[in-house]
Amino acid sequence: MNLDNAKRLLFDTADILEERGVPFLLACGTALGAYRHNGFIPWDNDVDIAVKYELIAPQMNDIALRLRALKYKVNVKTAVYAMPRILKIDGNDCHMDVAAYFQDAGQRFCSASGKQDYSVIHPESMFEQKEQLFFCDRKFFVPTPIEEYLTEHYGPDFRVPKDGLAASKSQCRVYKFRPGERYLLRNHPQEHLNQTFEPGGYYEYLSGRDYCDRVFGRIAAHIKSGERVLDVCCATGLLAGYLTPDIAYTGFDGSDTALETARQEWPDHRFIKGRIENFPYYHAGRYSTIVFSACLFSMILPEYRATLARQYADFFGAEKIIISDLQQMDTSDFRKAFFALGNRDAFTVDIPGKGHNVCARFVEAYRA
Repeated sequence: MNLDNAKRLLFDTADILEERGVPFLLACGTALGAYRHNGFIPWDNDVDIAVKYELIAPQMNDIALRLRALKYKVNVKTAVYAMPRILKIDGNDCHMDVAAYFQDAGQRFCSASGKQDYSVIHPESMFEQKEQLFFCDRKFFVPTPIEEYLTEHYGPDFRVPKDGLAASKSQCRVYKFRPGERYLLRNHPQEHLNQTFEPGGYYEYLSGRDYCDRVFGRIAAHIKSGERVLDVCCATGLLAGYLTPDIAYTGFDGSDTALETARQEWPDHRFIKGRIENFPYYHAGRYSTIVFSACLFSMILPEYRATLARQYADFFGAEKIIISDLQQMDTSDFRKAFFALGNRDAFTVDIPGKGHNVCARFVEAYRA
């Protein structure tokens, strides 16, 4: 790698990210070089920086265009997730990776591309811009605390230079990592999800006309013309029947049985199979409103419910969250997760034949 050209590439990329207000950190071997050499490791073969996914994703294509205008070759790569995870930049005998890290329950991860089934994972706190180092006579932020970060990557003897590329290869890998699994209070197998929606199953109690009018009708009142709606765990898509044609609706659920019914009932709408704990990682898209209309938030560990809802808003760029649930829930955690609370309509609905207030629902609309 030509170190002079690598410095120019780093500075050009840093200038573009700073102009666009995208915070970034030196990472991997580049962070090690900044700490140990005040510059590049002489035998390093690329430049590495890290960013938060939700901050760079909306500007990924524009940033790529700016770099191409400077005569760099830029590719946007995806891994096992159908969302951009890394910018690969080449030019003048040097290479840079701009790795986008996804959020997952107090952690950040970036997964390998191709057939390699591993992820690099760090605590969320390491991505706060608190610590700076000089790198080629310019200050850059690095993961915090930097010594802990470098120990994770290169072992406790990272201060001792070791010649050769293998010495700079990261040890911080978790194989077969599955994001979102830590959220679940209990893991519902596919058979259980399908049986829930079969004739006589639990969901049959929730499909009466009076019930739907009092729940889905009130949710729909919070959705305005022209909004793009993602219905999380949509069940049989009953909310779609209460929306006007000028609202773009997409539903997803983990039950094959529910989705078969939804597609037959609402052929003009889009329905996708997915599970609540990991759907954002697998599906790109931009929505103005995220709705949890028939979702069992009680399946999610209480300490992660607000985090998961906010994660959906961050991934998909939503301005509003509407949450309803089949359990009585404390809404204070959800309020804390968003900057401002919009329309609020809390209410209780009974399930016919199942007793008084068995189904206590609330609807809350948030504007991030």
